[in-house]
Amino acid sequence: MDLCDNRRELRHRKHTSNVSRTENQKSKKELRKEMNEEKFECIEEKCINIDTEMTTCSS
Repeated sequence: MDLCDNRRELRHRKHTSNVSRTENQKSKKELRKEMNEEKFECIEEKCINIDTEMTTCSS
């Protein structure tokens, strides 16, 4: 969650200069990407668990 903390810090400075605005946008993009990857991994894990349970119960 370091990205979240970094994002919070940059959000407060985003209107001070163009450099901070760019950093803020970059941080936001990285955070969004990481969250999507984690979400995908979580969904994959749940699907595997469901498949395992279905095969176990049907036997």
